Amino acid sequence: MLVHWLNVPAFRSPHRIDDGAAEYSGRWTADLGAWAVVLDRGVDHREVYREITAAGSIAVTHVMEIRRRDGLTFTPRDVDPVLDALHLGMSFALGRWVAPVLPVGFDRNGARVWEQWAARRCDPGAPGAPRWWFHQHEWEPAELLDLLVIRVDEPELRFTARFLMAGAVLSAAGGFCEQRIMTAVAALEHLTWTTLVKRGSISKSAYEKLEPTSERLARLLDAASIDGTLDSSACPNLAAFAHEQPAGERSGPRILHKVRNMIVHPTSDGHALYERFDGLVTEAWLLAHHYLVLLVLHDLGYRGSVQKILRPGGWEGDVEAVPWVS
Repeated sequence: MLVHWLNVPAFRSPHRIDDGAAEYSGRWTADLGAWAVVLDRGVDHREVYREITAAGSIAVTHVMEIRRRDGLTFTPRDVDPVLDALHLGMSFALGRWVAPVLPVGFDRNGARVWEQWAARRCDPGAPGAPRWWFHQHEWEPAELLDLLVIRVDEPELRFTARFLMAGAVLSAAGGFCEQRIMTAVAALEHLTWTTLVKRGSISKSAYEKLEPTSERLARLLDAASIDGTLDSSACPNLAAFAHEQPAGERSGPRILHKVRNMIVHPTSDGHALYERFDGLVTEAWLLAHHYLVLLVLHDLGYRGSVQKILRPGGWEGDVEAVPWVS
């Protein structure tokens, strides 16, 4: 199968491509479960991507070949979960929707026997968004996608994998910060329920009795060795807001849920949200997205590195190991 990719930026793809007219570095390969994929960057990628960014448009930037690693034939239904996983995983890594489209299937003789014209979601242009993946680490999307293909291929796990990935992408960019907070917190709640009740040892009634409700999130952060304290250098407004709360209610999960509740159940004119602590809502969004990205990666079993979403300033490429393996 060949599939076209829309709006994917250039990232380290060390293998050489020779299309007869030119030879250049731009091929990325990965083994994803039972599947082998080869992603080629277009020879005119620089010009195409510049136009995409300037015009806020959509265009084909890459072409991917998908085969079974054992060389056997497959049906469109067999490969559909793989396309889903690729769509979700690449978008999650980039912090915005990119899309595999117009797949074309060939038989053993190279004859075209199938094609699909259905659309998948893709963001026009190249909007900026917090991105946990450093584009020079080309092996890390391979690890992520390998784990995700397994999840999406399992009917029992498919819905949760799709919901969490989509929530993480949507909370990274698009809409107002308040909307991003709602999306991220909904995905976090889905993950806490799935982890503690569906796959864990807590009953539904015990889960509902956990007070405060932020304790559910705190348990997942502890299990993943993710620091739940507020860093005043990264979140100065959240930290200042937390300082006004009782001593036992100043953790990151507690403050995130408090800000979320102030948005959903307002009891005042929003003075604290938008005036006394300038940037409070923006920092709450970044904190929610930070928690969601790390917990999704932990849930998948990812063991690579990440760029910190909350770091104030710094250089692209300042990566660190995920906390559960460091």
